[in-house]
Amino acid sequence: MGNKKNNKKKNNKKKNNNKRIVYIVIIIILVILISLYLIFNTLLYSKIKKGAIRWYEDHNEIYDKISIGALKVNGYIDNNKSLILRKNLDCKIIKIKDKKAVITRKYDCEYDKKAKDVPTIFVNFLDDNGKVVNASGWMRNYKLSISFKNDIYKESDIKTIKFYGNEDVILENNVIKNNVLDDKYIMELCMNDGKCFDKDIYLMVDNTPPIYQNFEVDGNYFEAKYIDEESGVGEVYYYINEDNIAPTDTALFTKRNNLRFEKDKTYYVWAIASNYAGVSSEINYVGTYKFEYDDAQSGSSNGSGGSATKSKE
Repeated sequence: MGNKKNNKKKNNKKKNNNKRIVYIVIIIILVILISLYLIFNTLLYSKIKKGAIRWYEDHNEIYDKISIGALKVNGYIDNNKSLILRKNLDCKIIKIKDKKAVITRKYDCEYDKKAKDVPTIFVNFLDDNGKVVNASGWMRNYKLSISFKNDIYKESDIKTIKFYGNEDVILENNVIKNNVLDDKYIMELCMNDGKCFDKDIYLMVDNTPPIYQNFEVDGNYFEAKYIDEESGVGEVYYYINEDNIAPTDTALFTKRNNLRFEKDKTYYVWAIASNYAGVSSEINYVGTYKFEYDDAQSGSSNGSGGSATKSKE
């Protein structure tokens, strides 16, 4: 009898130990699953937050919220479903403040429907060769090029483009024709489907060339002075010739430091300048320059010694 009781106790103890092991394994598995869920959910929400910030920046930082569905439609995220239940999160609202995104518990399907209809608009400008130019600085009369993220619309879907600001923007065949613009505008795009969208844009257009002022000579130094009251004078280039033959090709011009002068020769000097919008002046005859060598000097020079004289021609 005693042996049977002992064996029974041992068996019960063994069963209890086995149960404990099973419980421990289950707990470990649950901890691992929960940890993996938290990790992947954090990664998912991190991607959603990054997408929301990109959307916020692309829309001139004028919106303080967006829906997950609108981010998905516009191509800012590639997943709009929860991890386990695969629940559609389109109507979930993301609040944005100080360039920080917070995924709220709020669902607003009416807002999501409206937000999905707001496309991300990209504005580019094309030069005469069709290449995209930097739209954040001064520009000439370049062609306006509109594109939409995720191809929600195409440029051919645009019916009208209008600008609202302090001055009227003259637009012909998508080319801005104003000589000078330097202000913030609201660009309104109306589509063939009847919907219209606004985008803030700062236009800096300068299609006026620099104006030649005078030729300054000071000892061994000379400089052709230009003025440009809009974008400002950028570079000034020079061409020199002993025979007073005016150049017709601007490719012959170079920076002053690259010029070379020979002993006691007088050179005729022409200059051309460009502004920060890339508009060039006409070719200007500015005067003559003579480099006179010191006794210790010989050969050719770029004007780093001796004296210079300005012609009154």
